[in-house]
Amino acid sequence: MASPDAPWLTGAWSTTALALCMASHERLGERSPLRLVASHADLLRCIMRFIELIVPDDAPSLAAAIARAAPGQRILLRRGEHHIDCGAALQPLSALPLAIRGEVGAVVRGTLVLGAGGGSIHGVRFDDAGGDCLRCVGGQWLLARLRLRCSHGCALRLSGGAQVTLERCTLGGESEQEMGTSVVMLSAYGSVQEAGIRKTACYALVLRNKARLRCTA
Repeated sequence: MASPDAPWLTGAWSTTALALCMASHERLGERSPLRLVASHADLLRCIMRFIELIVPDDAPSLAAAIARAAPGQRILLRRGEHHIDCGAALQPLSALPLAIRGEVGAVVRGTLVLGAGGGSIHGVRFDDAGGDCLRCVGGQWLLARLRLRCSHGCALRLSGGAQVTLERCTLGGESEQEMGTSVVMLSAYGSVQEAGIRKTACYALVLRNKARLRCTA
């Protein structure tokens, strides 16, 4: 078995991780040099950070990839839609540092909750599925080249002690240009249906408590 201090080495989601498991195994890795590092969790964490975890190649979903990732290990989202279950949108999927990157055309649909572990997300489009797009409840986060498009709740909601830096991100609620490329940044929208029935207002950004936001070019 792999070291109990490194549970992310379990499973066959990656040939590289499998090789590390075998090398650290008491019997299979008896003569492997890697057997010497099997009990050093910090060293294994450093190794795993350089192995990209690809969705859906190595893990069937973003939630599964986050559950399997080592602290700071980069998760790559392939082009296409990636869904987050409603139940997973209630609390952070991990307390560990996360690094998520998307291929061109990668879309996450649902609410992703970011916790105190901190980390970064780069190059992904987020569409809400009836709630918020991104909800940060703590930690230090770098959000770069994201497009957050919300038509129900809030594109980006910060609370607790979250500290977020935005780099070249587009945030928007509902507008006439919602489906286009011109979405007003850091503005709030409300809407009324054609029949006159009031809809729930949707917002680009909401800050609460001691949350802080910094925007860079």
